[in-house]
Amino acid sequence: MRRMQGLLCASIVLVAMLGACAPRISTLVAHKHYREAICAGHDLAGEGRRRGISEALAADSETYVHVRRVGPGEVVARVGPALASEVLARVDLVEIAVRSNTLPIDGLHALVTVQGEDMGAAAAPMGWETLGVATGEQVPGPEQRVSYLTIRNFLRGVGVVATAGLSLPYTNFKGRTVWVAPSAATYAREMPKAAALLAAFVPARCGATGLQGDGDPAGQLCVVYFVFDRSPTTRWTLTLAQTYEASREVADGKTCRHERSSQVGIGATGEWGTTFGPRMRRLEELPGRPAVLGWTRE
Repeated sequence: MRRMQGLLCASIVLVAMLGACAPRISTLVAHKHYREAICAGHDLAGEGRRRGISEALAADSETYVHVRRVGPGEVVARVGPALASEVLARVDLVEIAVRSNTLPIDGLHALVTVQGEDMGAAAAPMGWETLGVATGEQVPGPEQRVSYLTIRNFLRGVGVVATAGLSLPYTNFKGRTVWVAPSAATYAREMPKAAALLAAFVPARCGATGLQGDGDPAGQLCVVYFVFDRSPTTRWTLTLAQTYEASREVADGKTCRHERSSQVGIGATGEWGTTFGPRMRRLEELPGRPAVLGWTRE
């Protein structure tokens, strides 16, 4: 019994020593050691401390958002009056910009989605399928391809090699029919109006707001074009999922990730001139719900 008590006391002392050696999470955050803090959020911290890490990342990244409907004059200037008139009679083209400060981490990624409170109205990033709605063009279906990459053909090939090629004239390599997504050339050929829009409006582009290179902080400015159903009364909700990555300070070679998903109300399309105007708005300034947090290490 005394031996067990001695082992227990020794274990308590060891844990206390390890805790004393490891930096406190509050210290990591205060000194902006965010790589270590992100991994600590996955490995060590309780829910309260995790939210503290997340709030510090959000405060320092200082994310701004801007939403605007692309005006008729701009669409005409890019694709001509005929196509502009046809498209804007069906949908709204919307530009969404997201900007974040640089942080001493190894990666920062953003994913934007938009949902209307009215289930009859939808919005999605600009692409072949959504532009099919805008132009009225038929979206091509999957294409058939013949693939010879099968297990049986592999074994037949082994047999040909084993016989030094003598069995090749008698070997029947059989193909397997597969369905694949249409190629870009097929889309462009069958949807020329959508192709013209994609050439005029790059669907999504991101650029670094800070220097890029070994040891440089990560930050970005992303501009994404969406296709919105024309629904002036629908109030829209924007969801921004930001993923903060740390890999340089991870001993096992894995990457620690923290995802912070924020939902904010951006109102109806007719309100954006007042809500945003020409300037970007701080994400926290917009009405929304508490952020949903996630932590992974893989």
